[in-house]
Order: sequence, then structure tokens, then C-alpha cells
Amino acid sequence: MKRKTNSADKQGNLPRTARRANQAAIHGTQVRIKARRKLIQSTKLAAVTGTLAATLLGCNTEHASVGFGKTGMIEAVGAEAQYSNVIKAIGGKFVRVSTMINNPNVDPHDFQAGTNDAKKVAQATLVVQNGLGYDSFMTQLESATQNPKRTVIEAGTLVRGTAGKTNPHVWYKPGEMNKVATAVASALIKQDGAHKQVYEKNLSKFQTSMHTWQSQIQDLRKHYRNAPVAVTEPVADYLLHAGGLQIKTPWSFEAAVMNGIDPSPEAIRTEKNLLTKHLVKLLIYNPQATDTVSESLLKLARENHIPIVAAYETLPPGYDYASWMTAETKNIENALRTGQSTETMIK
Repeated sequence: MKRKTNSADKQGNLPRTARRANQAAIHGTQVRIKARRKLIQSTKLAAVTGTLAATLLGCNTEHASVGFGKTGMIEAVGAEAQYSNVIKAIGGKFVRVSTMINNPNVDPHDFQAGTNDAKKVAQATLVVQNGLGYDSFMTQLESATQNPKRTVIEAGTLVRGTAGKTNPHVWYKPGEMNKVATAVASALIKQDGAHKQVYEKNLSKFQTSMHTWQSQIQDLRKHYRNAPVAVTEPVADYLLHAGGLQIKTPWSFEAAVMNGIDPSPEAIRTEKNLLTKHLVKLLIYNPQATDTVSESLLKLARENHIPIVAAYETLPPGYDYASWMTAETKNIENALRTGQSTETMIK
């Protein structure tokens, strides 16, 4: 099964094609491919961090061990664009933020860090990452570039109530980013107490910006509670549950697609029946990572006049976090109310 990642190959990121071998027929080969790919990625990251270590040993590393870089701003890193956006919203002009994954055409699961990425992590005294295995490359970079003054915030550690299901897409969980923003403000105040009032004011603004999204979710629950929906993977599941919608897609199907393996024939059949028998009101898919199964589902949805909504894994260009979440929720509401599809958010 081929998994498309648009321009991911041009970015130097391995596609998921190798992981999509037929599970039932050649499961052993698939396992070997996965193991080999994991080894390749680990080897490349080890080479990157090794090169960085040698570089740092041969130069002045003063700015890698303090909060303020040459620009006079706090150096920070967001593993994904949505976290960088939150850091910038709180830190404003006093923080210089770098982003590891900011290309909406790249499958984040296939991202590979380079030497420049490692240098950014080495210099940062504030890092915000997702955790839950979603961006494990960050932990490796941090281990290879020790900095006693660095604060690392993992959004995944702030999550509660995941009901035993491992869904790392926590930025779709209402209220989650308020916790991240609060943690960011606390870290910045600790490193730069002189601008405490600025960080607190920015935190208040960020929290206020979440009110529209919260109201939208309440409206979803009020008008569309228990509306049945299908998904290709659990990218927006937290949002759908918060809105009171019923996800009819088998979890085994969602988890398989998310983890880059083939869903079982039974799960695929169940998913397709949801569309051909009009058992759901819309289909939500991840436009950053599609494969032959999800493409076939999109085709079925169009043929059966089931509206389709794109749910992105990383912040699309032209949005901040608040406007992104409100746009995604509006697209879901429009699909339920009028049958309108939104298959892309790229302006």
C-alpha cells in the first residue's frame, strides 16, 4: 500500500511506502522493512548529533548554555508548528522561535532531523514538543545536546482521560493548548523575570482567543450531538469527541493507519460500508498522509455524496493556532449542516 506525502520526498523525508506492504501476505517482510527503516533513521540521527557534538567542542558554545542568544532574545524551539505558534504568542518580541516540522505537505511521522535542527535544539533554553512517541527524535536531540538551563515542555504529559487509547494528536484536545501556554509563560518568566507582566498579558490574550473555539464546540454538542462520522485516522478524534459526535470507524482501523500498517480486511470492509450505506454524515481525513486505502475511501465518499473535511496534523500556512482550530471546527459544522466539503485548507 503506497502512502503519499506530497512533497515530502523532496524534503528528504522517507515516505511510508515501505511500511505499507500487505500485512496478511508478507507480514514478516513488513516487520523487517520497519526494523531496517528504524535502524536507518536512528543511524542518521546518531550521525547528525555526533557531528554537532564535534562542532560544539570546536567552537564557543556560550550561547548554547544560556537563555539569551546573540539577538538578545530567548532561544526557543517548537517541535511542531502549532507549538512554535504558542511560544511566539506568549513570548512575543522577547523570544526567537525555531520550528522543526512546519511543512504542511510533509508527513510528521516521517520527519528526520538534520544538523541545523540539532544546533537549534542545542541553543534553546525552552523546547515544546508533543511527546507520546509522536516526535521522539526531539528526545534524542536533547540527550545529545545537554543544556542544564533548558526547559522541555511535553504537551502529551499534560493530557488526561485518553481512555487507554494512544492518540498523540493532543493539540486537537480542547483546553490542552491553554495548559501548554501556561507552562510556556511560567518557563519564560523563570528565565526572564524582567518581562513577567508581558508574558502574563500575552497568556491572558491567548486564553481569550480560545473562547470562540470553545463556543463552537458547545454549538456542535447542542445541534449535532451523536451525529455519526467516519475518519481515516485519529488526527481530530479529541475534537470530535468534545463536540459530541460519534466516531463509527473501528479503532483498529484508525490505529493501523496511524501506525503505518494495513488495517484488517474486516476493518476496511466496515469502514467502506459506513460510506456506501450512508451510515455517517461526513468523512474526516488527514491530507498530509494518504495511502491507497484512504484514497479509496475519499473516492467512495465523493461517489456517495458524503462530505469530506481535511484535518491537518501541523499548522497550515496563514493560520495561528486559534484560527486553525476554529476553521477546522467550522468546516465540520458546515459539512454537517450543508453537506459542504473542505478537502484542503491551504490558501
